[in-house]
Amino acid sequence: APRIKKRMTVLKRILEEINTILLKCISAILQYEYIYKRIELSKDAKQNLEIFIKKCSPDFQITQLEIDSLLELLECLREIPPAHNPDCSSFISEHE
Repeated sequence: APRIKKRMTVLKRILEEINTILLKCISAILQYEYIYKRIELSKDAKQNLEIFIKKCSPDFQITQLEIDSLLELLECLREIPPAHNPDCSSFISEHE
């Protein structure tokens, strides 16, 4: 049972990292478009996501299916409770 708990902690940490990466990719595109004065950014994250969907995704040839999948994935990742152990490197190195 402790081994399963450790694996779940590692899996949760991986999912947290995926969420972070997705949000950073969206943010990078928004910042790029803002720098070249193609969009205006908001202080509201939800509004910026809408800007990304409506104004940026077509320019980057991101399809509606990909947007829907991205939103579904972000919603699923938001529902996962955080990993209890933020540093899983010791567990990973034990099992390499």
